Amino acid sequence: MKIAIFLAAVAVALPFVIGQVANGIGPEVAARFLERGSYKAEGLRHFVKSKPDQARGYAYPVLFPLDLLFMIFLGGFLAIASMASAESIPWLRGFAWAFVVAPAAYVASDLVEDVLLARMLTSLDVISESSVGWARTMTLLKFATSIIAILQTIALSALSLWYGR
Repeated sequence: MKIAIFLAAVAVALPFVIGQVANGIGPEVAARFLERGSYKAEGLRHFVKSKPDQARGYAYPVLFPLDLLFMIFLGGFLAIASMASAESIPWLRGFAWAFVVAPAAYVASDLVEDVLLARMLTSLDVISESSVGWARTMTLLKFATSIIAILQTIALSALSLWYGR
Protein backbone atom coordinates (compact mmCIF):
# COMPACT_ATOMS: atom_id res chain seq x y z
CA MET A 1 0.00 0.00 0.00
CA LYS A 2 2.85 2.42 0.83
CA ILE A 3 4.37 1.86 -2.60
CA ALA A 4 1.05 2.57 -4.33
CA ILE A 5 0.64 5.81 -2.38
CA PHE A 6 4.19 6.89 -3.24
CA LEU A 7 3.71 6.08 -6.94
CA ALA A 8 0.39 7.95 -7.02
CA ALA A 9 1.80 11.00 -5.22
CA VAL A 10 4.71 11.29 -7.65
CA ALA A 11 2.41 10.72 -10.64
CA VAL A 12 0.18 13.57 -9.42
CA ALA A 13 3.14 15.90 -8.84
CA LEU A 14 5.06 15.27 -12.07
CA PRO A 15 2.63 17.03 -14.47
CA PHE A 16 3.21 20.26 -12.52
CA VAL A 17 6.98 19.87 -12.86
CA ILE A 18 6.73 18.92 -16.53
CA GLY A 19 4.44 21.91 -17.15
CA GLN A 20 6.90 24.33 -15.58
CA VAL A 21 9.84 22.92 -17.54
CA ALA A 22 7.85 22.92 -20.80
CA ASN A 23 6.72 26.53 -20.23
CA GLY A 24 10.34 27.56 -19.91
CA ILE A 25 11.22 26.03 -23.28
CA GLY A 26 8.54 27.69 -25.40
CA PRO A 27 4.82 27.99 -26.12
CA GLU A 28 4.64 25.06 -28.55
CA VAL A 29 6.36 22.79 -26.05
CA ALA A 30 4.15 24.12 -23.25
CA ALA A 31 1.12 23.09 -25.35
CA ARG A 32 2.67 19.59 -25.75
CA PHE A 33 1.13 19.58 -29.23
CA LEU A 34 2.83 16.38 -30.37
CA GLU A 35 1.42 14.34 -27.52
CA ARG A 36 -2.08 15.49 -28.41
CA GLY A 37 -1.77 13.96 -31.88
CA SER A 38 -2.89 17.01 -33.90
CA TYR A 39 0.05 17.59 -36.25
CA LYS A 40 1.29 16.61 -39.67
CA ALA A 41 4.76 15.92 -41.06
CA GLU A 42 5.00 19.31 -42.74
CA GLY A 43 4.13 21.18 -39.53
CA LEU A 44 6.54 19.11 -37.45
CA ARG A 45 9.31 19.60 -40.01
CA HIS A 46 8.68 23.38 -39.91
CA PHE A 47 8.78 23.40 -36.08
CA VAL A 48 12.05 21.43 -35.91
CA LYS A 49 13.67 23.54 -38.64
CA SER A 50 12.53 26.94 -37.38
CA LYS A 51 12.89 26.28 -33.63
CA PRO A 52 15.62 23.67 -33.17
CA ASP A 53 16.30 24.65 -29.54
CA GLN A 54 12.65 24.20 -28.62
CA ALA A 55 12.52 20.89 -30.52
CA ARG A 56 15.56 19.58 -28.64
CA GLY A 57 14.11 20.90 -25.36
CA TYR A 58 10.88 19.07 -26.07
CA ALA A 59 12.78 15.83 -26.58
CA TYR A 60 15.20 16.38 -23.66
CA PRO A 61 14.16 17.03 -20.83
CA VAL A 62 10.38 17.06 -21.43
CA LEU A 63 9.95 13.63 -23.04
CA PHE A 64 13.15 12.16 -21.59
CA PRO A 65 13.44 11.94 -18.62
CA LEU A 66 10.34 13.77 -17.31
CA ASP A 67 7.55 12.12 -19.33
CA LEU A 68 9.35 8.79 -18.97
CA LEU A 69 9.23 9.18 -15.18
CA PHE A 70 5.55 10.14 -15.33
CA MET A 71 4.57 7.08 -17.37
CA ILE A 72 6.54 4.78 -15.04
CA PHE A 73 4.98 6.22 -11.89
CA LEU A 74 1.43 6.36 -13.29
CA GLY A 75 1.67 2.91 -14.85
CA GLY A 76 3.25 1.51 -11.70
CA PHE A 77 0.49 2.93 -9.54
CA LEU A 78 -2.25 1.61 -11.84
CA ALA A 79 -0.65 -1.85 -11.95
CA ILE A 80 -0.07 -2.16 -8.20
CA ALA A 81 -3.44 -0.68 -7.25
CA SER A 82 -5.28 -2.92 -9.72
CA MET A 83 -3.47 -6.04 -8.61
CA ALA A 84 -3.85 -5.29 -4.89
CA SER A 85 -7.53 -4.55 -5.35
CA ALA A 86 -8.09 -7.73 -7.37
CA GLU A 87 -6.29 -9.78 -4.70
CA SER A 88 -8.84 -8.61 -2.13
CA ILE A 89 -11.77 -9.83 -4.26
CA PRO A 90 -12.26 -13.56 -3.66
CA TRP A 91 -13.31 -14.52 -7.19
CA LEU A 92 -10.45 -12.50 -8.80
CA ARG A 93 -7.68 -13.48 -6.39
CA GLY A 94 -6.38 -16.35 -8.54
CA PHE A 95 -5.60 -14.20 -11.53
CA ALA A 96 -4.95 -10.79 -10.00
CA TRP A 97 -1.62 -10.71 -11.89
CA ALA A 98 -3.56 -10.30 -15.17
CA PHE A 99 -4.63 -6.81 -14.17
CA VAL A 100 -1.12 -5.47 -14.77
CA VAL A 101 -1.58 -5.96 -18.54
CA ALA A 102 -3.50 -2.74 -19.25
CA PRO A 103 -1.14 -0.50 -17.23
CA ALA A 104 1.87 -2.20 -18.85
CA ALA A 105 0.32 -1.66 -22.30
CA TYR A 106 -0.12 2.02 -21.44
CA VAL A 107 3.55 2.39 -20.40
CA ALA A 108 4.75 0.50 -23.49
CA SER A 109 2.69 2.58 -25.92
CA ASP A 110 3.67 5.86 -24.24
CA LEU A 111 7.34 4.85 -24.31
CA VAL A 112 7.23 3.95 -28.02
CA GLU A 113 5.42 7.23 -28.74
CA ASP A 114 8.08 9.23 -26.87
CA VAL A 115 10.94 7.43 -28.62
CA LEU A 116 9.40 8.14 -32.03
CA LEU A 117 8.74 11.78 -31.14
CA ALA A 118 12.20 12.36 -29.67
CA ARG A 119 13.80 10.88 -32.79
CA MET A 120 11.79 13.20 -35.05
CA LEU A 121 12.44 16.22 -32.82
CA THR A 122 16.19 15.67 -33.00
CA SER A 123 16.60 14.46 -36.59
CA LEU A 124 14.84 16.41 -39.30
CA ASP A 125 15.49 13.79 -41.98
CA VAL A 126 13.43 11.08 -40.22
CA ILE A 127 10.25 13.14 -40.33
CA SER A 128 7.91 11.67 -42.92
CA GLU A 129 4.21 11.01 -43.29
CA SER A 130 4.95 7.41 -42.31
CA SER A 131 6.92 8.24 -39.15
CA VAL A 132 4.31 10.80 -38.11
CA GLY A 133 1.59 8.22 -38.80
CA TRP A 134 3.29 5.71 -36.53
CA ALA A 135 3.75 8.28 -33.77
CA ARG A 136 0.11 9.39 -34.02
CA THR A 137 -1.01 5.76 -33.89
CA MET A 138 1.00 5.26 -30.72
CA THR A 139 -0.57 8.42 -29.29
CA LEU A 140 -4.04 6.98 -29.88
CA LEU A 141 -2.97 3.66 -28.38
CA LYS A 142 -1.51 5.50 -25.38
CA PHE A 143 -4.83 7.29 -24.80
CA ALA A 144 -6.86 4.09 -25.21
CA THR A 145 -4.68 1.97 -22.92
CA SER A 146 -4.43 4.68 -20.26
CA ILE A 147 -8.23 5.06 -20.18
CA ILE A 148 -8.66 1.29 -19.92
CA ALA A 149 -6.06 1.05 -17.15
CA ILE A 150 -7.59 3.94 -15.19
CA LEU A 151 -11.14 2.60 -15.52
CA GLN A 152 -9.91 -0.86 -14.53
CA THR A 153 -8.26 0.55 -11.40
CA ILE A 154 -11.41 2.47 -10.48
CA ALA A 155 -13.64 -0.57 -10.99
CA LEU A 156 -11.36 -2.95 -9.09
CA SER A 157 -10.86 -0.55 -6.20
CA ALA A 158 -14.64 0.01 -5.96
CA LEU A 159 -15.23 -3.77 -5.94
CA SER A 160 -12.48 -4.12 -3.36
CA LEU A 161 -14.27 -1.62 -1.12
CA TRP A 162 -17.51 -3.57 -1.54
CA TYR A 163 -15.91 -6.93 -0.67
CA GLY A 164 -13.83 -5.42 2.13
CA ARG A 165 -16.76 -4.32 4.27
